[in-house]
Amino acid sequence: MKKQLFTLVILFLLLTGKLTAQFTNTIQTITPNGVFDIVYDRFGNQYPLVNLSLSAARPLSNSPYSVSSVITNSCRAGYFDLYFAPGSYFDLNSGAANILCEIYKNISGFISSPLSLSTNTVNRINIYCDNIPASAPAGALAAAAAFYAFPFNPPNPNGGALDSQIERALKSGQNAYSGLLVNAIAGANNFYSGLVYINPAVSWNLSISTGTIASTDYDAYSVLLHEVTHTLGFASLMGSNGISVFGSSNNYFSSYDRFLKDAAGNYLLAGPSGACPSSSLTFNSTLSALGSATTGCISDITTCSTAVHYVSTRTNVAVYTPNCFEPASSLSHFEDLCTVPASFTAPATCTTNPGPYNNLYYAMSNANSSGSCYVKRHLKPEERDVLCDIGYSVNPTFTSSAVSASVN
Repeated sequence: MKKQLFTLVILFLLLTGKLTAQFTNTIQTITPNGVFDIVYDRFGNQYPLVNLSLSAARPLSNSPYSVSSVITNSCRAGYFDLYFAPGSYFDLNSGAANILCEIYKNISGFISSPLSLSTNTVNRINIYCDNIPASAPAGALAAAAAFYAFPFNPPNPNGGALDSQIERALKSGQNAYSGLLVNAIAGANNFYSGLVYINPAVSWNLSISTGTIASTDYDAYSVLLHEVTHTLGFASLMGSNGISVFGSSNNYFSSYDRFLKDAAGNYLLAGPSGACPSSSLTFNSTLSALGSATTGCISDITTCSTAVHYVSTRTNVAVYTPNCFEPASSLSHFEDLCTVPASFTAPATCTTNPGPYNNLYYAMSNANSSGSCYVKRHLKPEERDVLCDIGYSVNPTFTSSAVSASVN
């Protein structure tokens, strides 16, 4: 059975109210006038910045797997430092930890950044790694998100395109929290910029020495590469109402969102006449273009003739647009049911319904399944183009020790 890669958002949305209620006991003013004291993930969930300190007793207050001790088991991988929560699947299974480390090393070789790849401890990008919380929907494979920091309720709510803390660090070569802190707990380098969750109950393939896996196993490298790519900015911040997931008072979108067009060729976002193309962005289409049905919902199916497209000077690809909007999944994935290169031929043993290519080509398709047919260990050229479009300097090669991952 195919597993939707977005399902964890339901959990996050359910937890948001609980987390908000906890803020009165956890918030400390550590940024100027407290305007950056709450950060968000791509699902629209809020986190007190103080809880994201590496030295916090509970790194993320919404994770039942967080413990009272500071995390010590970690991995240095290119630009990134990964921290594995004690008792988590990553902590207890070196194969899973090694695969995630390998992916971050591969991404660090793929993206050219002013950040240093040496062993120094300056300007590292810290990632929190844990199990999916126990209340997550059954069958959720994994999830990942970068954190977004911005002034809460700015005078102009339409703030335009916003980079996450991971994007800011990779593009600028500076620590993304530098300049935000007035009472830093442990220095600007000691805060998490993103998280990765994995489901410990899934039957995972943890071998990267072969691309042939059991029909009941899910390929950890493929699934985690997909999630890590979301944290790089391959994701929409748009909700079903055309408003940012951060709310109408904080109407920020992603750089990725700027390249989305409806089936009529209209950009989903536009600014006032004469405005900078990345500022003062508001919804510019119809809600039906996003999938506004509320009944008769059909998941994992996009009607290609009405699909939203990602359009740039480099590429034009249909994106996942089911008839009912699916938070965190709609718009944030490529739809290989509609668009694959003519040169791509799926193995005869790999059958999908509907269509011959659904979820088989793109690493960033909206769903995954078990078995060798769904081993997708590198980003396709069209997905590489997205990273270029949103501001990265990307190398033409992707190098990995994983079989079927390297691209020359």
